[in-house]
Amino acid sequence: MNRINLARWVVATILFLTGNLAAESDQAELITLIQLKGCANCHGTKGQGNKYMKGPKLAGQAPEELINKLKAYRSGENDNPTMAIMSARLTDKEISQLAEYFSQFK
Repeated sequence: MNRINLARWVVATILFLTGNLAAESDQAELITLIQLKGCANCHGTKGQGNKYMKGPKLAGQAPEELINKLKAYRSGENDNPTMAIMSARLTDKEISQLAEYFSQFK
């Protein structure tokens, strides 16, 4: 392998590895967000739900559906005192991140 090909390989490897690390870091940040905001208590870390806490399953729902529901709780359109409090603590960006995260599970 000549120097140019070696350099390309090294750069490609670094980009690949840092991309994977960034994805893992993003995932860890989301799980932390879910735990800090209290979502995991009732909905689980993967949106699997928790029947004992009466937390419905969020996994597999379309992101737009979850976003709309959370924003409706936050605005008071959907009447649920617990979710009104929980969603009031979320920014629009966090709502989008959570919706994307939970939608990836089944």
